[in-house]
Amino acid sequence: MKEFVPTIKVSFCLTGNTFNIEYITNKLGLIPTKARRKEDFPVQSIKAGVAKTYWCIEIKEQSIETIPTFNKLINILKEKNETINELCQKFNLDSSFIVTFYTNGDKTPIMELSNEIMTFANSINATISFDIYH
Repeated sequence: MKEFVPTIKVSFCLTGNTFNIEYITNKLGLIPTKARRKEDFPVQSIKAGVAKTYWCIEIKEQSIETIPTFNKLINILKEKNETINELCQKFNLDSSFIVTFYTNGDKTPIMELSNEIMTFANSINATISFDIYH
């Protein structure tokens, strides 16, 4: 029987009320994994104030450790921290990392962050959140 290996997805997102997704893509020189404009959400979400424009890039792989997957994403972003900060300031954007674990409940990944990860997240004023799905 094949052993189950958890999947880890690390996402970096820029979110804000409204901004030009193509401008962000061109400025960062990265194609987002997913992006959505606030006005593309259902009207109820917009009226409730929960809809926001977002631009995200993510890496998803099977692994038992968080750090290597997270580091792959940081390696893509590390030379862009000044640009990220400029965009956040110019368009009043929030930056965040979301670490999502997909597990069967028997084997869970190691939920650890290195000093380098925390230092980079701090350099772009990004929050870090975790989601676990069984």
